[in-house]
Amino acid sequence: MARGGSKPVERLPFAPIAQLYPDQSFRGLADLFGVTWTAIRAWSERGVPVNRADHLAVTRLGLHPASVWGDAWWALTPIED
Repeated sequence: MARGGSKPVERLPFAPIAQLYPDQSFRGLADLFGVTWTAIRAWSERGVPVNRADHLAVTRLGLHPASVWGDAWWALTPIED
């Protein structure tokens, strides 16, 4: 369990999004996605949090997250309202 008994954050692999920009460094990806290079490094090590993955796909890439992560996106636990 995560801190405070909350549910662990679901994450998606970083590789599919990085493969869209194979010639970019972490700093270059950070500039493209509007985050710090340390965030990119953390995502490469631990995965991209689902809420951030959704935001990156839609607002930065103009794609549905399933277009980037495929079946991994559809396999996520549904978010309850």
